[in-house]
Amino acid sequence: MTCPSTSPWVNRGLVIAILSLLFAAGVGTGYGFALWSRTPEKAPADKPLVGLHYYSSLGLTAAQERSIQEIYQKYRPDLDAVLQESRPKVRVIHEKIEREIRALLTPDQARRLDEHKARRARDLQDRGKGAGTCLMDGACGCPGGGCGCCGGEGGHMAP
Repeated sequence: MTCPSTSPWVNRGLVIAILSLLFAAGVGTGYGFALWSRTPEKAPADKPLVGLHYYSSLGLTAAQERSIQEIYQKYRPDLDAVLQESRPKVRVIHEKIEREIRALLTPDQARRLDEHKARRARDLQDRGKGAGTCLMDGACGCPGGGCGCCGGEGGHMAP
């Protein structure tokens, strides 16, 4: 008994579906990293540090909240130093991932990817989260978004 052969179109469809899922996973990972790596300096002054939110469901007293805030402030320089060191390394990995994925894309798909990235950058700019919110803190070579790399091309802008 022989196995019926599958159509080349089915195979292409599967490849496109898998590549789309991989791309979506990469976008999700990048977005998650952007949220995770947002430093407390970039948070509005009237909002508590992210760590305090983690404990908010415990019914803390005002004194406990102040103490937790102080603990986060005490370790903030250490955390910032680690984040500052890791951001360029993460960026290099993201660039490698995108280069390899781009090599798999057709010219039309690459063009659509560029359009998607440009549209996302415009949306972020329209929401007032563009220039000056570079998550790389200038490690990408731009002065916080002025050169445009943080406008979507570098892909490391805060969402």
